[in-house]
Amino acid sequence: WSLGCVIYQMATGKHLFHGYHEYDIFNAVVRVAYKLPDDFSNIIGDLIQKLVVNIFYVVCLL
Repeated sequence: WSLGCVIYQMATGKHLFHGYHEYDIFNAVVRVAYKLPDDFSNIIGDLIQKLVVNIFYVVCLL
């Protein structure tokens, strides 16, 4: 999870999750609400999508 966030920030220079307040950012993280830029590399985009997944969903499947 955190590796995906770091890779995104290194590639774009921006944070993966945005919001006006800390609560908005918290909700974006919980909902895994992010958008990759249109001009993003497919390889990096695929890697980020595989790393930044809904952890709560994965834990429930186990």
